[in-house]
Amino acid sequence: MSLKPAIRRALSRFGYQIGEYRPFHEFLALRGIDLVLDVGANRGQYVDEIRAAGYGARVVSFEPQRRAFEEVARRAASDPHWDVMHLALGEKAGICRLNVYSDDRFSSIHDFQDNRGPQQTGVEICPMRTLDEVLPEIAGDAQRIFVKLDTQGSEREIIAGATAALDQVTGMLVELPLAPIYRDQPPMEDLIALLRARGFEPWHLRHVYIDEASKRSFEYDGIFFRR
Repeated sequence: MSLKPAIRRALSRFGYQIGEYRPFHEFLALRGIDLVLDVGANRGQYVDEIRAAGYGARVVSFEPQRRAFEEVARRAASDPHWDVMHLALGEKAGICRLNVYSDDRFSSIHDFQDNRGPQQTGVEICPMRTLDEVLPEIAGDAQRIFVKLDTQGSEREIIAGATAALDQVTGMLVELPLAPIYRDQPPMEDLIALLRARGFEPWHLRHVYIDEASKRSFEYDGIFFRR
């Protein structure tokens, strides 16, 4: 008798089942998501992932960095269910100062903790709004909204600007830093506690960034769903 069937039977007595691995983004189909807010789009890598996983419904991407926005807007033009906004989201409306780096995936309104990051190549001033302001304009008839936050240290501020909007959100994907790389970036445990306080429970984690030299994990992507 193999060990795995024995483990399955033992756990089933307590109401648990061992599931086979599913691709990270199958959660969208399992939860019937009909609108994804891709906050911190860069060049649209996240949309590539969810489209490859079979998600075909609406996406609205937000990208403040000019060159990245131009690229993601060009790509979205061929997808009738993908809209793009040249905009940062935050705690309050106004403008923000964006540090642009040679690897623009790291561009952020926050400074790096030290000099380990890529070289800074410039600063851009871009508009900022809150999710509370924007969501009524874009939600349409969406019933189950999923928010992906990959905003290089600004996740806490965006959540603070979504006091009403998060009540309409079914699930979230949030970048969780095990070892924060930006100044004033909250650590993983603080973000999890904040999301729990807003009614979301963690469902799944995956590694995002592992330092090859030390083998230390720096970031995870966490999926959360409303209780």
